[in-house]
Amino acid sequence: LIDTLLDVSHLETGRLHLSTPTGRRIRGRRMALSPDGTLLAIPVRDFGTSPAGWIAFVRLPDFTEVDTDPATDGTQALPVSASAPLAAPTEVKFGLDGTRLYGNGSGDPADGFKDQVLVVDMADYSRFTIPTSRPNSLAVAPDGRVFIGTWSGVRVYDPVVGGAFTTVPGTGAGAGGVSWRAS
Repeated sequence: LIDTLLDVSHLETGRLHLSTPTGRRIRGRRMALSPDGTLLAIPVRDFGTSPAGWIAFVRLPDFTEVDTDPATDGTQALPVSASAPLAAPTEVKFGLDGTRLYGNGSGDPADGFKDQVLVVDMADYSRFTIPTSRPNSLAVAPDGRVFIGTWSGVRVYDPVVGGAFTTVPGTGAGAGGVSWRAS
């Protein structure tokens, strides 16, 4: 067992440099694997002068980046916003059927992505946001509801009933992490 743990040859099987419009240093954040295991979503942020953020999608197992805008030359990562530069979400999670990807901000007021949850339709990479106050964690339930941990409690977004919210009040100290476990 010790020899296996010390053998690092199995730790890295490939490396892919992700596409960004700026060409500057980027940082990948908390990524998500699609439910069928064929796609990896990686939020990336440019730490240059703008808060620009993208989500890169990588096909597995061939380890190729998905072009989210085939009409434009080259491979294009998905910009977080079509109209204004926003920082990348701090984490992303696929819905259980893989048709939507959700991303939340850090909850930090200095972050350009602080009061919304990003929703990406995986069929055409269109996106919209769910306005909410300082989201800091996400969980997606088997029935499609999205639990959003905020600084003031947990909000429940239900896309089936037109995006209605239910709020479960917190202590005011922040909801911290939210996860879903079937009982």
